[in-house]
Amino acid sequence: MATNTCRLKAAGSPRHKALSLPKCEYTEDSSGNRTENELLHIPRYPNVYWAPGNRWQARIMWKRERQFLGSFETQELAYIKILEFQKTHPKPTLKVAPKRSPGRSQYTGVAYATTEFRRKPWSASIRHNKKRYNLGYFATEEAAARAYDKKCLELRGPEARLNFPLDKP
Repeated sequence: MATNTCRLKAAGSPRHKALSLPKCEYTEDSSGNRTENELLHIPRYPNVYWAPGNRWQARIMWKRERQFLGSFETQELAYIKILEFQKTHPKPTLKVAPKRSPGRSQYTGVAYATTEFRRKPWSASIRHNKKRYNLGYFATEEAAARAYDKKCLELRGPEARLNFPLDKP
């Protein structure tokens, strides 16, 4: 069995010379037929998939949505379309909040609940005189902190340390 390197049919065009493809290899038997790996339609490039109808598809995630870039006769042409899309559409810059460790909050008495409460992931609780008071689950971290402040004022009085000291009721 001989090993050959994939080549583009349109490799002579100047548009494709600028694109560098990663090297991919397939094997051929003595008669020049491709082996099982090619027949099973195993993609050699990222974001290239085999679709019913004997076509290769190029799909890519863009702004948190899957974008269909088209159907192609070869994997290489599908991958070229992906490279062209990436050149013309730079990655969007996202404002990322500073990372916190899981279950931590910037407010006292507030924690991030794990998978059980997805709609209301923030829980508030307070300890006072060896008792723990669970104040419930909230949709936002700030709402949980305000519930903590309310219960803290009730239990500890006006000298309590609050998350929002200027908002004393």
